[in-house]
Amino acid sequence: MALQDLVSFLDFIQSIVINEQRKTPFKDERPGFGWYTSFMSRNKHLVSLKPKTQLKLCRSKVTKDRTDKWYACFKEFLISKNLIDKPSRIWNANETGFSMSSNKSKVIGPTRVSRVPHITAGKERLTVMY
Repeated sequence: MALQDLVSFLDFIQSIVINEQRKTPFKDERPGFGWYTSFMSRNKHLVSLKPKTQLKLCRSKVTKDRTDKWYACFKEFLISKNLIDKPSRIWNANETGFSMSSNKSKVIGPTRVSRVPHITAGKERLTVMY
């Protein structure tokens, strides 16, 4: 984990401690590197460091066959829900983020997920809602 990512994680934990007024042995209500190391070793079954998903990698997996298959399944879903002729009842809102840099880094995420979204502070990132 990059130092900046570690600091952001510890900032996040400190904000929880302060907002929930938890009693902790932390100095100034802030965990240190030793706490982080212990946390990671205690929670290997819950969290792990994973490489962020590169936008280029995701785009490279999009093919015409996969797209056609997805739309065919979506059509079947709409038919099964009796929505195929009711477009006014179909709503969608998606938010996604695009890293503007290609620097590889690792993030903390669930062990059961192969890819996790990458959220960092101080790096340029574009978030889009459509």
